[in-house]
Amino acid sequence: APLGVQMESDYVTDPSRWGKLIYDPSQIQFRGGSEQDAQAIAGLIEEYHRAWLSRDSETMKGILDPEISRFRQGQLRSGLTGVTQRIANESRGERPEGQLGSTQLTVRDVEVDIVGDTATAFYRIDAHTGARWEYADLATVFQAFRKSNGHWRVLHHVESTGLSDPHAPDLPEKVPSRRAP
Repeated sequence: APLGVQMESDYVTDPSRWGKLIYDPSQIQFRGGSEQDAQAIAGLIEEYHRAWLSRDSETMKGILDPEISRFRQGQLRSGLTGVTQRIANESRGERPEGQLGSTQLTVRDVEVDIVGDTATAFYRIDAHTGARWEYADLATVFQAFRKSNGHWRVLHHVESTGLSDPHAPDLPEKVPSRRAP
């Protein structure tokens, strides 16, 4: 039976939302590049976050450039082995039995610039998580991509929860968050 604190949250009592990615590539603002490159970058952003949510290390290895550098939660990792090990150990919220985590991500406000065989993406992620109580956070993401042998890969990933977003949707008062304690 759910705890009292769980009964106050639709999110906590709805595990069908856990591990979900909400992402609409048709809303991306693209500058430069071909339609084919734009679709490839849009797909790579989605694939990255789906692999992260599902703890899919093999897919993640195919997404990341061998010379990847990744800065998240104040920690820098470089190289495919170091980055994939760090990703494997990151929290996706609590892990109730039979679940990979209790996090739902919404990717929004995506801006992509493509110049030749390089591209950058800047966007926001709304994270909703919790199996015992509801928690929300906001991350700002910057990614750089490199095209090699006809394939795009993530070369750099920088993610910060320390940057505010004045356009972030308001959370209900009862939902704890870093931006509105």
